[in-house]
Amino acid sequence: MTRGLTKAAIVAAALDALDQTGLDGLTVRVVAARLGVQPPALYWHVRSKQDLLDEMATEIWRQIGTGLAALEPDLPWDQAMTAFATITRRALLSRRDGAKMVSGTYLTDPALLRAQETGLARLARQGFTVADAVRAYQLLYSFTIGFCIEEQAVAQAAGDDRYSLEHRAERVGADHPLVVEAGPVIFGDPGARFAGLVAVIVDAAGRMRSVAGEVLFRPNGRGFTPCGPRPQRPSAGRDGRVHRGCRGRGASREPGPGRAYRWARAYVDLASGEKRSWLHAMGVRWFPLVGWAERGGYLADGHGNSVPRFHITWGTGPAVVAPFERRVRDAAAAGLVGLRFRHRADALTVTGGAVDGVRGAVLEPSQAARGTRSSRIVAGEFELHAPVVIVTSGGIGRARRRPRARRRRRRRRRSG
Repeated sequence: MTRGLTKAAIVAAALDALDQTGLDGLTVRVVAARLGVQPPALYWHVRSKQDLLDEMATEIWRQIGTGLAALEPDLPWDQAMTAFATITRRALLSRRDGAKMVSGTYLTDPALLRAQETGLARLARQGFTVADAVRAYQLLYSFTIGFCIEEQAVAQAAGDDRYSLEHRAERVGADHPLVVEAGPVIFGDPGARFAGLVAVIVDAAGRMRSVAGEVLFRPNGRGFTPCGPRPQRPSAGRDGRVHRGCRGRGASREPGPGRAYRWARAYVDLASGEKRSWLHAMGVRWFPLVGWAERGGYLADGHGNSVPRFHITWGTGPAVVAPFERRVRDAAAAGLVGLRFRHRADALTVTGGAVDGVRGAVLEPSQAARGTRSSRIVAGEFELHAPVVIVTSGGIGRARRRPRARRRRRRRRRSG
C-alpha cells in the first residue's frame, strides 16, 4: 500500500482524468499515472474499474445532495422536483461524460440516503404516496440522465456542421417544412429545452398527487393495461337488442308511454354517429358500444339498467380517460368546477318537493395508501345547493355481504 494514497485522492484524480480523456479513455492505469504510482497501488482502495466508477458517481451525488440540502424544507413539491432536475443536470454536466459515467453505478455512501429521505418526505407531506413519489422521481431522474447524455455527446461534437440548423434545413429540404420548423425545438438552446420538458414531467407527476389523502386524479383505478387493438363489432350501431331492451322492464319505470324506448333509440343513434366523431376528435380511438352489462339473464324483462349505458372494458388504463380528465382540469383551473375531496355525501336536500342540494360530512385528512381503507372520522359538515343536481352512483363497492344477503332472500322467496 502506497503511503499517503487515499480513496478521496484517487477519486479526485479519476474525475480529473475523466475530464481529459472521457469515459472511453478512462482506465485504472491512466488514474495511477496521474497520481505517480503503479496501478496495483490503487487496488488497495478500489478493486476494479467498476468500483472506481461507483466511487466517482458517489462523489457526484454528494455534490447533488449538497445542493438539495440547501432547499427550503417547506418548498412546494413542484418547485422541489424542478430544483432536483436542475441541480442534478448541473452536477452531471460539470464533468465530461458525467451523465454516462453515473449511469448504472452503485452509490457507496450511506449518508446519501438522507437526501432521498428528505425528498420523499416532502412529497409525502404534500399529497403523494411513497410509491407515487418514487415513480415521479424515477421518471424525472431517468429523463435527466438521458437528456444529459445526449446533450454532452452533441456538445463534444462542437464545430461539426451537421448539427447547425442551416445545414439541417438544407439537408432536409423544402419538401419537409414541418421537419425544418421542428429544428429549433430539437436543437435549440439545451437549457430552455430541458426546462420545458421538466415542466411537462412535473405536470404529469402532479396527476398522481392527492389532496387530504384522496387521489386528485386516478382515472380508472382498476388497471393500467391498454384497450384492445380493434373493436369487437364493426359499429356501435343500431343494435336491435338494445332497442328491444327498453321495451321490457325499463320502459315501465319511465313516465309516459314508450319514453324509455325513444330515449334508447336516440342514445344509440348518438353513439353510432355524433358521439363517435366527438371522441375521435379528442384522440380517443375506441368507439362507444351501447349495452346492458348488468341486465339479469340478458333479457329485456330481467332486472338491470332501465336505460342504455356506455361501457368500456374493465382493466383499461388512465390514457383512456385522459381527454376527459383534461377537460375537467381545464374547467377547474377556470373556476367552473370545484373538486371537494374527503366530502362524504350523506343526504340530498329537498325544497318544495324538488332536490336542490346535498349535505354530508367532511372527513379528516388521511394518508392511507392506495387500495387501503382511509379514515372515516368526521371532522366537519357541509351543505351545497345548486339549481340542478345530478346524482352519479355506482354499485355497492366492497360491501360483499349485501349481494349474498339478497341472493338468500331471493332463494327463500322462490322456495316459499
